[in-house]
Amino acid sequence: MAFKTYLFHNGDYEKRSPLTFKECMALKAGELAYIFHIEAPYNRRNTGTYLMTDSLRKTIKAECIPRFFEFTGHADSVVTNILHRIGSTLEIDFPYWDNILKHVDKVIPLSLGFAFDKNRGIAPLSDDLVRFLKILSERVELGVRGEYDADTLNKCGIKNARVIGCPSLHYHLNRDFKVIKNTDSVKKVHINFSTDFGNLGLSQKDFFHQHMPFMWYVLNIFDRKSYELDFSLQKPPFTEASDIGTILLSYGEVDRLFMECGRYYFSVKDWIEGIRENDFSIGTRFHGNIAAILAGVPTLMINIDKRMKELNSYYKIPSIDIEDFDPNKPIEYYYELADYSEFNKNFASTYDDYVDYCRKNGVELNT
Repeated sequence: MAFKTYLFHNGDYEKRSPLTFKECMALKAGELAYIFHIEAPYNRRNTGTYLMTDSLRKTIKAECIPRFFEFTGHADSVVTNILHRIGSTLEIDFPYWDNILKHVDKVIPLSLGFAFDKNRGIAPLSDDLVRFLKILSERVELGVRGEYDADTLNKCGIKNARVIGCPSLHYHLNRDFKVIKNTDSVKKVHINFSTDFGNLGLSQKDFFHQHMPFMWYVLNIFDRKSYELDFSLQKPPFTEASDIGTILLSYGEVDRLFMECGRYYFSVKDWIEGIRENDFSIGTRFHGNIAAILAGVPTLMINIDKRMKELNSYYKIPSIDIEDFDPNKPIEYYYELADYSEFNKNFASTYDDYVDYCRKNGVELNT
């Protein structure tokens, strides 16, 4: 008998081509509102999150349904990535989940993880949140992003968990995937950094200590025109500008970079293809750099927290801590650090672990 598997997925508006920040700003306010809020409102979000969701759509055999799908018949499982960054204050809508669990045997979170605060780790999880996670773990092995997440569950008495990393790394479903340096001369650089400062849980002092050296480094490169820059906007452009304003940083400081280099993608496929044009990628956003890796572009991650660092360690992705970033070093220095020999050796093992987890927990892959 065939298994019935659903995937929570709000769809992708692939008919719309990428827009540069300059093109967005040339549109009338009504046109912008239509594109980002009316045309397909669920899709205009952090493209890093969408990369995870679309990786699942591309790689698993499942019927895509919206998150608030009305269940009437029985299904074997629901696969979702909505629990990839659980905050300690997450309020569980038990009637919503109870309805799902009445119609579905297993809810499979690919992959589950917790938000991390630089100084405090995560606050103790609420009793309701722990109860909810225990309910899920009684029906399925919880696939978690890293050892930190597994340890957090273990401390709450939840033992049925397994480290599987992030599904977005397996977008190509290719066990032999490798990143190869094709040039010794860096001319075009893909960059990304977080402008969602209001959600970092850091004081302004900590923010400036952590993030400003890299931002000013990028602006300096842009002003000197020593390299061609390609800037992935992972949130709708006007949201980026608004977020910058929340920390009292004048938008005028960075608008020249946004206007000349910023691009927002409406589909993961276009995002990956667009980044292929670059020789190198560097930045502080995990999925911005994962998109570059999937494009085969050598990438150096700049770790901003333990959550990011443990994923890079798991996959052997070249990375440095934000505290170790030196704005006096040239791009070529960081390009040399993007050595993918260990990643390439390790990738087949992480791929096999992910495939084995899916097989044992009833997730059928498109292999």
